[in-house]
This record gives sequence, C-alpha cells and structure tokens, in this order.
Amino acid sequence: MCRGGVGCSQGRYDEALQVLTEVLDRLTAAHGADTEQCLGALTALGELHRNQGLVEEARGYYTRAAVGWEKLRGPDHADTRNARKELSKLGLSAAATAAEAAPQLEVAAP
Repeated sequence: MCRGGVGCSQGRYDEALQVLTEVLDRLTAAHGADTEQCLGALTALGELHRNQGLVEEARGYYTRAAVGWEKLRGPDHADTRNARKELSKLGLSAAATAAEAAPQLEVAAP
C-alpha cells in the first residue's frame, strides 16, 4: 500500500513524492516532527522509495519513523515494531545477510 495518493497507485512516483513531502513539511510545521501524522508520512515516504528500489533513501525514512515511534509510543509498541520490521525487510531486499537483519527482526517480533 502506498499512501502517496493516486500518483503512487498509478506509478507516478514523482508526483506522489512531491505530495508526501509537502504533507510532511506542513505537518511538521504545524505539529512538530514526532507526531503520529508526521511519523505516518515518514513511513509512507519510506514505502514510496522502497517501491522504486531506492533502498538507502527508504532506509533513511524508515529509520526516522522507527526512532520517532519509539520516542512517542515506546520500544514495544506495534508501530515501533512495524517500523523496525520494514527496516529489516530493506536489509534483506538489499541482499544483506540474514545475520545483518536479524537484530532488527528480533526487536520487531511481538
């Protein structure tokens, strides 16, 4: 699922990136960086980049989201675990060894 609106669902990633970036900027200005809405936008940006095969860019967004969720909800909350799970999947999809991804998978496990 890509939350970049119609642009993302139709493969118009540049349009989706612009929309999501604007949303993140506005939410951050209005509410601060570590809010549910901003963290959701960061997750969506990570997903958008992952869908394009831009692993390092996706990793940056997912990392920011994971850190933010942990600050907001704690290390054991489902949102924090989900963000870490996405990070671990990136490691695996980037041909990293299972040993490199294992620590993230352990933390992500319920």
